[in-house]
Amino acid sequence: MPRPCVSVEELSADMSSLYGLQVSDIKNLPCYDDATFLFTANGSDRLIAKYYNTSFTKKYVLKNILEVLSHLHSFNVPKPVPCLNGALLTEISNSKSRTGCKTESYLILYTYIAGEVLSFQKKPPKFWKKLGQLLAEMNQSMSKVKCDRYERDFPWNPLTVHTTLSEDRHYFPSKLLPTVDMQAVINTSLRFHEILQDCPKQFIHGDVNEYNVIVGKDGEIGIIDFNDLIYCYRVFDVAHCIGYMMEAQKCDIHVSAYFMRCHGDRGT
Repeated sequence: MPRPCVSVEELSADMSSLYGLQVSDIKNLPCYDDATFLFTANGSDRLIAKYYNTSFTKKYVLKNILEVLSHLHSFNVPKPVPCLNGALLTEISNSKSRTGCKTESYLILYTYIAGEVLSFQKKPPKFWKKLGQLLAEMNQSMSKVKCDRYERDFPWNPLTVHTTLSEDRHYFPSKLLPTVDMQAVINTSLRFHEILQDCPKQFIHGDVNEYNVIVGKDGEIGIIDFNDLIYCYRVFDVAHCIGYMMEAQKCDIHVSAYFMRCHGDRGT
């Protein structure tokens, strides 16, 4: 199914009929599979409306995301906004897409996390300490979620990377492939199953990268985009974050070790 095709007029109508909101300053945000809008509601609050692609994101996945976010209400993460009828998730039919097909989507309205994405900002070690502690505290809260357990397949899931490398090599830049010992990576991935047997599993964010970390003007850290929420080994959240730190932020191994120690100091 194609990406949801939602016009500004449809967005305005949905916000008015479902939430009782008058919208302005609408901005269409880039998104892989979904339609996402940032706008001002009733002249003051900034909100995010996300129309999820029903063929890519299943309803039970969104229900788990909503359940996890409810456990993270005290953290600086997007908060779901209820409709006038109290529902947090609404099924929507939108206008025809470029392919001529009428699109179906799931709509969720979120609060907006103000600030700048971490991206390529250079941060001192104390920032990574704060991020490590924050991720540990979030993981502790998410470990208490009691809802449907599920494991999703993603190219960056360490437990399935051997399949990705052998079957879906288009995920990796062609210029890098000749320099990678594929068999060694595949063998290492297969060993994960043995090494991680005794490690705790829970819901984790799944993609704490430099574009999903928001830094406010006061230095407060926010975490956004829970679309890749996965029930998996807790340590994977730490591993993903460190990988992004070393690649995008060019952090050395000492800073990464500092981050991991600060994460561990919070009891995880």
